[in-house]
Amino acid sequence: MRSLILVFRYLISTNPASIAHYSDSWVIGLILLSLAGVVSSFGITFWRKKLSNSVTRKLSASWSTMAFWMGIIGLVLVVARVERIQILAMPFLWVIWGAVILLYVIAQWRLFVMKHYEVMPRHLEVDPKDRYLPKKKK
Repeated sequence: MRSLILVFRYLISTNPASIAHYSDSWVIGLILLSLAGVVSSFGITFWRKKLSNSVTRKLSASWSTMAFWMGIIGLVLVVARVERIQILAMPFLWVIWGAVILLYVIAQWRLFVMKHYEVMPRHLEVDPKDRYLPKKKK
């Protein structure tokens, strides 16, 4: 129970005790992850322009915006932690950031599974006896 209280106290502390530097491997990893989100947003936009399936294009409309803003927010949180900006250095904000990304991915996956379909081309079968059958009067 005591360890749970200590973890909770660490998550909500506005000034965490650990001092981070830009040379730390986890800081570099988080910066690269955030930059990957920003760069991938441009790649997603380029990919969407080349799509021919309108359903996929519609379902992926918010992906690039979400990747861009989650990357920017991640960068802000990393810089705030290293520069010790107190309210933004809270570790709990990383938990919220990760939960938002996870919920977004789950929601988008469910929407994609439920709503994705492909319009199949219609093949009109020509029956030779249709020429000889009576037609509907106009």
